[in-house]
Amino acid sequence: MRSTRFESRGGRNTAFTLTNGVLASLVVAFVVSWFQIPLFENLAFVTIEAMSRPWTFLTYPWGMIGDGTRIIWDLILLLWFYQIGNMLEKQAGVATWAAVFGAGIVMPAACLLAAPNPVLLSGAYVPAAALGIYWCGLSPNESAHFWGLPVARKWLALVLMLLVVFAVGTGQPVAGFLAGVPLGVLYVAGVNGIQLRPGTIAARRDAKKKQAEFNTFIDDVRTREQEREERERLRKLFESSIQDDSHSDDDRYRSDER
Repeated sequence: MRSTRFESRGGRNTAFTLTNGVLASLVVAFVVSWFQIPLFENLAFVTIEAMSRPWTFLTYPWGMIGDGTRIIWDLILLLWFYQIGNMLEKQAGVATWAAVFGAGIVMPAACLLAAPNPVLLSGAYVPAAALGIYWCGLSPNESAHFWGLPVARKWLALVLMLLVVFAVGTGQPVAGFLAGVPLGVLYVAGVNGIQLRPGTIAARRDAKKKQAEFNTFIDDVRTREQEREERERLRKLFESSIQDDSHSDDDRYRSDER
């Protein structure tokens, strides 16, 4: 199996990727929350308040709640986001990255509305896991070096999903299951190679136009072939009639001679 390392390759300059832009905004939110400045707390998602604060369906990755005890995990999360985000953006393109990241934010939050007890989502760990799970689905049987440990991508996807399930479902397993379902959907999307690419709509339009032109050409060729066959049939019929007339004349001539 081909091995993939979590690093940028091919000499591409990743300084201005969408991943790095979003990462910079997450770093700002992290620093502000770490200094206990209540600037981004209203961005966190809480199921019982979601209908009165609908923007939180999109903003909870930046709604970090400062907690000095989890600083190490937050730093690991940001490092993971940088590595996996740039790899996915390079492999699948900006449009696919944005679609997966957006789905990884909205879908789990929407599913959690069915949780029997209140659930809080704050921080980017769910969409960051979504990026990784989708990336794993693109080549599930390939091996990836996950911080020095070789592991098949399909098992890495399972580990990421379980981390989200246990993180969200602490004390209420149903909530963890609800958060994990959309991540499974994204994995399946990756396995099936579902991607968005720039110019896809225009490319499909051009492909349809070319197909229509080709169909018109084929129809024209078939029409000409039918016309040619009809002319050939008429020619043979005409020649056959001439030969019949000639044979009739010969027969009459022989009859007269007798």
